[in-house]
Amino acid sequence: MFDQVHDSARKQLAYLDRVFEFAINSGSIESNPVPPRSAFEAVTPTQKAHGYLKYERLPELWQWVETKKFNPHTALAMKTVMLTGHRISVVVQAKWEHIHIPSGAWIIPARSKTDKITTGSMKSGREFRVQLPNEFLGSLLEHKSDHTFVFPSPVTASHVTPNATLKSFKVFDKTITNHGFRNSIKTWGRNEGFPDFVMDAYVDHSLKGLDRSYRREDLAPKLAEVTNRLYLYFKGTK
Repeated sequence: MFDQVHDSARKQLAYLDRVFEFAINSGSIESNPVPPRSAFEAVTPTQKAHGYLKYERLPELWQWVETKKFNPHTALAMKTVMLTGHRISVVVQAKWEHIHIPSGAWIIPARSKTDKITTGSMKSGREFRVQLPNEFLGSLLEHKSDHTFVFPSPVTASHVTPNATLKSFKVFDKTITNHGFRNSIKTWGRNEGFPDFVMDAYVDHSLKGLDRSYRREDLAPKLAEVTNRLYLYFKGTK
């Protein structure tokens, strides 16, 4: 596994180690049979950068999504991923109860500190607010149904799947990755004059250095401005 799927092997080794340490602490066994990482001769592979589109191509992708005969909810989920930079698993599990329609705020609820399993929340686990542009919210409402999820699956009682959504993106460009949109958005924002700490906050990255220590202002208005300007950029109106 270390030779062929290194990252999976590393996680599996750590998981097994935790299981046997638990067994020792519970009195079931006396020693941990899991060998240390150093016992494996496989060399850690060089990390490859996430595939991403240059931000200049994002409007082209947006228009491409509109021309394809995707299920409407799949197309809207794809656009939401592009607009927010959120992970596909977070987007497809959006629920109408989390969207305050009068204000257009999509509030992704915080995850319980003890909940490491439930998906659909931000990786940070924090509550996160997205101010949806009025026109885009109107597109979502146009396809609203009585379904719990904003992007219901056309074939099941659940939501559209992350895998199907990502595969749809890869029809346009096979190098696309979910994380790549975050890079594209941050590069666009930098070229538009938004400070790095604003763009980090936009994609829910933790602030660093002095920004982490001293930034205490409410960034909600600035983040809403980012969303609106990004939406206009995708639409080709700015």
